[in-house]
Amino acid sequence: MEAQFNAKLAEEGFKLPNKALTFDTLARDWLATYPAKKSVAAKTVANYRWLLDRHLIPYFRSTPVVSITPDAVETFIVAKKDGTHVEPLGSGSLRIAVLLLTLLLDRAVRDDVITKNPARTGPGGRRFLSARAIQATQRNLWSQHTIEFRVTEPTCRNLSAT
Repeated sequence: MEAQFNAKLAEEGFKLPNKALTFDTLARDWLATYPAKKSVAAKTVANYRWLLDRHLIPYFRSTPVVSITPDAVETFIVAKKDGTHVEPLGSGSLRIAVLLLTLLLDRAVRDDVITKNPARTGPGGRRFLSARAIQATQRNLWSQHTIEFRVTEPTCRNLSAT
């Protein structure tokens, strides 16, 4: 009877949220779809993949997404800052890792796996990254790729000759 009920719900386009969804599965699914939908540059995707494979997935692994709390996010940040039992990250890379974690957990909110993004609000109600800091990080990533393109562009000329 339950199988028939679930089949009927699926036919109607209704899907129960996956409360058993692990961070690893969320991250891999997100990486497979988000960059294409948002037209993310190849270098940014490579950076996201590196952060996921080397830092976020090894840290959160098979943790159910519903079990990730603001305290867990804060513990991740502290561990990555001081390298306690994990590979450390510099402040710029850590900022991007938290941005990436925020984007991943936003997907979980959108899919009704969780009701609130624990990477958006830390313990005590303070934010890990403000909206302004997130936007600045995104702009810096874009600028970095633009500068790399311009520097390698063969149209540079010797200004002292003019």
